[in-house]
Amino acid sequence: MPTDSLILEGEALYDYLPHRPPFLFVEWAEVTAEAVRGRYTFQPDEYFFKGHFPQFPVVPAVISLEALGQGGVIWIYSQMPMRHQRPVRKERVFFAKSEEVRMFSPVLPGQTIEFTCTVIDVTKVMVSFDGLVTCDGQKVLRMNEFYLAYEMEKAQ
Repeated sequence: MPTDSLILEGEALYDYLPHRPPFLFVEWAEVTAEAVRGRYTFQPDEYFFKGHFPQFPVVPAVISLEALGQGGVIWIYSQMPMRHQRPVRKERVFFAKSEEVRMFSPVLPGQTIEFTCTVIDVTKVMVSFDGLVTCDGQKVLRMNEFYLAYEMEKAQ
């Protein structure tokens, strides 16, 4: 990735992401003009493990999708203000659609996922990404061409 990247972790993520625990699935991110990479470790005491296959807990696939979406939100909050010369409206980034999702393998308690959201296209109201989630170097999930809609603050 290019050297001009933004590295975010811990509470620094809060400036670029409206999500908060227990529904925050990014603990580290690197943002460039073309993509965002991120990471999250699923602790054994995550709230969803108690009810999602309690005898063999696995991370719900939708949570891995959510991590990708949160990565896209970080990209939008960090990159779109430079393009539009004004900030993105707080809590106004929404999942719009995806063309294809494929799950390859489960993620277990204690494992760390890494994800990449690569920008495909940017419009005045939407950004499309290709998303990939891996764990221990193995492909976990791919979401092809997913779209996040956003609103900018009104021009002053």
